[in-house]
Amino acid sequence: MKTRIISGVVGILLFAGILILSTPIALDKYYPWILTAAVALLAAIGIWEILNNTKIVKNKIISGLSALFGAGSVVLFSGNYGEKALLAYFIYLAVLLTLSLFIHDKTSPAELAAAQAYTLFISFSFASILRLLGGYGMFAFILIFIFAWASDTFAYFSGVFLGKHKLCPALSPKKTVEGAIGGIVGCMIAVAVACIINDISLGDKTFWALTLSTPIFSIMGMVGDISASYIKRHAGIKDYGNLMPGHGGVLDRFDSVLLIAPVFYSLLRFFPTIML
Repeated sequence: MKTRIISGVVGILLFAGILILSTPIALDKYYPWILTAAVALLAAIGIWEILNNTKIVKNKIISGLSALFGAGSVVLFSGNYGEKALLAYFIYLAVLLTLSLFIHDKTSPAELAAAQAYTLFISFSFASILRLLGGYGMFAFILIFIFAWASDTFAYFSGVFLGKHKLCPALSPKKTVEGAIGGIVGCMIAVAVACIINDISLGDKTFWALTLSTPIFSIMGMVGDISASYIKRHAGIKDYGNLMPGHGGVLDRFDSVLLIAPVFYSLLRFFPTIML
């Protein structure tokens, strides 16, 4: 527990430091590339974890190449370089297919497909975090983590005190239906409080749009969490990595965010006058 607390505090301080250096929060001169580099690095580590550490892809060269492409994709996606990102993907695909000619006896087509699917998913999800910050500001950025972590926190305590009916016992034995409901309700309260703190009043349509749409993001976070558990169980591992002692790897900490960020970004893109 001590190790978990210490590594959690260090992670929070590092996260805060990167935000301060990368955004106009407290400094007159800031460096946005620091946050972009940090998120790209997280994406690369996450891709390596899900491909190599789970043995979904047995060839380390493919995992490393995918991680490298994923980091580059985050930079391109977040910088609104869609065409260049598409070109980078075809280069990545061409290299993968060329490499497969030499290792066809050790790598299956399913592994190549999995490498592409997970790489695109993780890189786009992390890029969505940066797009939210760059396009909609700090409040939208913070909301991603409120959706994920408030749901998780309230679901945990609701499950401990009220939980009776298992939600998905085969994949996540500790999660309960009561916990899930508590997570959704608690997250709605947390979002409402965050709106008020951010000077969004109860009479503002944005307040109700964000609060009433919170169950969507809360559920997406739960799906991301349980899906990550599903992959780990099939791989026979407890954590994706050990980047943060006591907390696991990147995907252990960001599994909920991976679905929330792109869904939230998409809703803001389609309904900008309502959501924020």
